[in-house]
Amino acid sequence: MLRRIIKGTGTFRNGLILKYLPVLLGFACCVAPSVGAWGPQAHRIVAEIAQINLEPGIKARIAKDFNIIKLSNISVWADKIRDERTGEKPWHYTNIAKGKKYYDRKRDCPRGNCVTEKIFQFETTLRDEKKSSDKRRDALKYLVHFVADVHQPLHLGNKEDRGGNEIKVTHDYKETKLHALWDSGLIFLNKGQSLPGYARKLNRQISPADIRKWSAGTAREWSDESRFLALKYAYPMELTALKQLKFEYVDQAHQVVKMQLSKAGIRLADLLNRALKPQAQERSP
Repeated sequence: MLRRIIKGTGTFRNGLILKYLPVLLGFACCVAPSVGAWGPQAHRIVAEIAQINLEPGIKARIAKDFNIIKLSNISVWADKIRDERTGEKPWHYTNIAKGKKYYDRKRDCPRGNCVTEKIFQFETTLRDEKKSSDKRRDALKYLVHFVADVHQPLHLGNKEDRGGNEIKVTHDYKETKLHALWDSGLIFLNKGQSLPGYARKLNRQISPADIRKWSAGTAREWSDESRFLALKYAYPMELTALKQLKFEYVDQAHQVVKMQLSKAGIRLADLLNRALKPQAQERSP
């Protein structure tokens, strides 16, 4: 109904606002609050999808070696420790020079302190069975979080505006930041729907062909993909006469976020399946 109200008008007439106010309020209630990083909902959804797609042996190994039963239980750990370890804050994103379409390490992350390079570093640690169990467990916890982060398009946003954090927008008659909208304001849960239920719903929509297409790849390739989405869908904002983000923009952004959550879940599972496969098994023909 909301689509029919807005589509083709670009704004609301006074009578329609009053008539459909209950519908609009209900829609707004389904939008998650904005926070400073891709929100806990998104991280848990990605972890739940990954959990479904872990190989049974890998799932058992994670439980045995690291005492982690569910990936969703550790999915926001890296956010919780950020305030204590302030030097880790840049690890959650990769700012790109404005006007550039692709990630370049020398230009965008010369010290390796960005999400793109941290995924590579922690995957290397997780694979290394000579490392201590504690270091590998922490690497796993970081990976569960950072693979999700690198799929949020504005985590590959412009350095000039700090990934959209300097851009104010109005959505549902509330002022927010563009980055915050993409972090948490575009996951719409139906009333009473659980996060695991939503993750299962997304997972059911993923085809075997999707899994084959999305699996493998590198953090740098995922970064370029998110950069493309940021430039195509996040930054080109269209406003109504009331200076609101148009419904078409929000609807398209919602679809992009759903796809990125799904891709992140599949890619996280694939990364863990490969990284934690016993080395003897990897060497076998």
